[in-house]
Amino acid sequence: VGFLMFQLQPAIIALDFVIGLASAVFGVGLFLHKEWARMAWLAFLLLTLFVHLNMTVLQLLAGFSQMEALYKWIGLVIFVTIISWAFLTKRTIKARFH
Repeated sequence: VGFLMFQLQPAIIALDFVIGLASAVFGVGLFLHKEWARMAWLAFLLLTLFVHLNMTVLQLLAGFSQMEALYKWIGLVIFVTIISWAFLTKRTIKARFH
């Protein structure tokens, strides 16, 4: 399992880079109150959460020793997802986007 994690790590890092780049683009769209950005941000948060939860499972299986830091990161991703879904799905907020 450790060898599998070693081989998957570059792909996970590349995917994190793509997620970060897309998040920056969606952030600009949110700042400009674009509906496409609101929808893309909500969908992308679910993808980000899924990727990070899978990464956590892989690292658990590989015997990663610093799980406390990873748990904090996953907690932050979950927190941002919940806050974004609670805020960006309100009718009054949705009405501001075009």
